[in-house]
Amino acid sequence: MGIFQFNLTDHLGNVRTVLNASAAVQQANDYFPFGLTHATVANIAKNKYLYNGKELQNDVLGGIAFDQLDYGALFYDPVIGRWHAADQLDEREYDLMYFQEFI
Repeated sequence: MGIFQFNLTDHLGNVRTVLNASAAVQQANDYFPFGLTHATVANIAKNKYLYNGKELQNDVLGGIAFDQLDYGALFYDPVIGRWHAADQLDEREYDLMYFQEFI
């Protein structure tokens, strides 16, 4: 049988508070502007869906913590506020987007 959790989000989709079925706070999150969470006492890792509702990949690979957000095809590092790879589809429609500005 599953455990019911309720996510309270802000206007950007960031999960701010996680409540259990009896409305007790299980996790409370505050974020820096680029998605890094503040270290608080109530921040117990009960929920992995945090900043923008994306899943935190906190696996340890070779003794190094991964700690990146999974955006599907790309991973976002909230510590440095950048993506670790270029989007392969960013220039797929470049000509079409560029010429529409002048029409």
